[in-house]
Amino acid sequence: MLLAWGLYIFDSARLLSGNEAIMRSCGQGWQAVFGSNRWKIRGKEPYIPNPLTPYVQMYVLQWDFVRVGGQEQGDGALKKRPEFSSFTPFVILSALCLFVLLPIGLYTRAGVWAALPAVMTMYLSNVAALVTLARRRRVLGLTPSQYWGLVVECLTCPPFAINLIRRLCALQPVKEDFVAASARVLPEEALTEVNTQCRLRLDEQIDYADDAGSRMQTLVAARARFAAEEAPS
Repeated sequence: MLLAWGLYIFDSARLLSGNEAIMRSCGQGWQAVFGSNRWKIRGKEPYIPNPLTPYVQMYVLQWDFVRVGGQEQGDGALKKRPEFSSFTPFVILSALCLFVLLPIGLYTRAGVWAALPAVMTMYLSNVAALVTLARRRRVLGLTPSQYWGLVVECLTCPPFAINLIRRLCALQPVKEDFVAASARVLPEEALTEVNTQCRLRLDEQIDYADDAGSRMQTLVAARARFAAEEAPS
């Protein structure tokens, strides 16, 4: 079971560059989240989503270090994302079978009478999800190679199937600038936190920039714009 949990979390994790953040669905709106700024892997910020919410859509958005503070206009790309709620029952059922029912069969007296139905139900759920995806493949813009890649991975490694919605989100990249999207879809208090996190990452870039270079001046100006936006009016 530890291996299954490890594969599931490994597959759901993301490594974010300094100018990347995640927008995840939250009820009828969105929530901005960042990777860990305290420790990094190969220079990137790790982000591990809540393992209990595999049905939440999340998208990686980028922002330009030297073009911030309202210069980019949002094009609404985030709101145009396809809805994946039809896959929610499948990923939840698959997770329950793998992480709840199967351990009951393996580690209690229920034995094979619980383990076998759990495995069968899990695979039936995964197949049903992939059949549903096949019917929506063209609408979602998936290429045949992308679809069959998902089929192979989800059937050969059930923990990956639980991440189906997250995987579909990764195959539907959002081109909208993160700062512009945040200004458009987030409430004021959340936008203040976004500005703070972006400033922290600009500070990192400033620390490594050439003191006499034009990039340093641009980064300092960008940071000042974030500070101005955060200051109370």
